[in-house]
Amino acid sequence: MDHTQRIIAHAVMTALLLHLSNTPWFYPVTVLLLTLLAGMSVAHTVFTELGGAHLRTVHMHRPLTFHHV
Repeated sequence: MDHTQRIIAHAVMTALLLHLSNTPWFYPVTVLLLTLLAGMSVAHTVFTELGGAHLRTVHMHRPLTFHHV
C-alpha cells in the first residue's frame, strides 16, 4: 500500500472502531479487523518481493536462454 492508501485505511479503521465501541462484539471485531489488516499488509509485502524477484530473474535469464538456443 502506498502512503495515501495507508492513511485512508487508518481513517476507516478509526471510524469503524468509534462506531462499534459501544457494541458488545466490539473487541472480537477489532481483533478480527486488525488481524485481517496485518495479514493483508504482510501478504502484500511478500507478493511484491516475490513478484519483483521473479520478474527480475525471468527478464535476466530469458534473453540468455533464447540467445543460446
